[in-house]
Amino acid sequence: MLATGDYANVQIGFEPFREKPPLFFWLQALCMGIFGVNEFAARLPNALCGTATLLTIFFIGAKLKDHRFGLLWALLYVASFLPHFYFKFGIIDPVFNLLIFLSIYQTILSVEERKFNKKNALLAGLFSGLSVLTKGPVGLLLLILTFVAYQAVTRLKRFPKFGYFLWFAMSFILVVSSWFAMNIITNGWDLFWQFINYQVELFTQPVAGHEQPFYYHFLVVLLGCLPMSLYALPAFRSKIYGTRTQYNFRLWMLSLFWVVMILFTITTTKIVHYSSMAYLPLSFLATTVLFRLEEKHRPISKWLNGLVLGVSLFYGLLLTALPFVFQKKDKWIHLLSNDPFAQTSFSLPVEWPWWICIAGLLFILASVIGFVWRQTGKFYPALAINAAATGLVLISTFGLVLPRIERYTQGPAIDFIEQKAGSNAYVTTYGYKSYANFFYFQYPNQADKQTDDANYLLTHPMDKPVFLIARCTNKELDANPNVKFIKQEGGFRFYQKIQ
Repeated sequence: MLATGDYANVQIGFEPFREKPPLFFWLQALCMGIFGVNEFAARLPNALCGTATLLTIFFIGAKLKDHRFGLLWALLYVASFLPHFYFKFGIIDPVFNLLIFLSIYQTILSVEERKFNKKNALLAGLFSGLSVLTKGPVGLLLLILTFVAYQAVTRLKRFPKFGYFLWFAMSFILVVSSWFAMNIITNGWDLFWQFINYQVELFTQPVAGHEQPFYYHFLVVLLGCLPMSLYALPAFRSKIYGTRTQYNFRLWMLSLFWVVMILFTITTTKIVHYSSMAYLPLSFLATTVLFRLEEKHRPISKWLNGLVLGVSLFYGLLLTALPFVFQKKDKWIHLLSNDPFAQTSFSLPVEWPWWICIAGLLFILASVIGFVWRQTGKFYPALAINAAATGLVLISTFGLVLPRIERYTQGPAIDFIEQKAGSNAYVTTYGYKSYANFFYFQYPNQADKQTDDANYLLTHPMDKPVFLIARCTNKELDANPNVKFIKQEGGFRFYQKIQ
């Protein structure tokens, strides 16, 4: 978008990108226009979204019960690993999830309030339409399925007035058509139907090889959303009563959670963050458990508190041991012999100083302190120290651990691309797919060239030097007389086309 000035059409390598609508890319382009094309600008929308999400659940919780409940909900969310983790990435889902949640919340207000308020319906349509502009029709699908599930559970006792559907539809159509109609007018129907067909493929086929067992998302949520996934367990087997509004909100959250988990279990394409919409209702259910205990001045059950401590200590020990494991990689790297690319990549010399383990040790200490405080009913300070520990671990992970892992997995390739950045050349991958060359090379506007197609670059006369990157397991280019081998570094081989 920045290179072409064309913000109406999503492109990859100056070719139409049919997988996603443009809203999140607009946000990233805005940040990159202000702060430059870099990792900070790419991740900034989700960092801001993380703040907005915590404020949202705080104020909803405060309105639903009181400020203590809202604070507990926000603390629990930020203390859990994956919800906190994704706010530091440049993926679409955090923004998408917030928009869906806001749409469902406005729908809840429309359904539960005795007097119809068209503002709630308009806002529900607005947020749902924005979610569709963020990730596609699944935004509307999740709202509809959650609505249907809730109505089935309550046997249509809380059905909204007709005005809700009318005002919702008007708002939704106005928002969605602002881009889809313009895109159809500009590009015709072909790209639109390609987009729809791709969305169908995601549900019916394992796109890009992302096929996992049926229990995959349940495992991801259980292990990745600690501690809230464990705290929420009692909420699934017992009814936590309050006011009628609070009880019905709990039913909405249960409906949303099961809709997400079942839908993406059925979906053939399974990617780890697809079930991230379940984090918000799950965090609410966990908060109801802790808040009820806090109200009754009762400690958490010993088995649940012990389970949280045990799993936390396990993760803390893993993080603590990580630098020492890589310091001794010569002892286990032979176990990767079935994967030559991984074995060659991990053979790169990367320094792992011992002090990286300090974050893990502090996480263990915070887990023990949190265990003691929870046992005495001090849930707020326990979650506060857990949230601080989770933040510390993630900061150290992003600053110290992931850059070292990246050195193994794609460091040599990125180094090569960055060395060529700004030069009058073409740089692309051969035999595997990556977006690294688009981001780090920062192609100028070359819409008349298929610069991401290695076969095109190899078989057509080009006006600039052509550089290709292949994995070490793929040596097809060695047999091409028009290509010369430059070097191998780690798991990557680098080539240049002979003009």
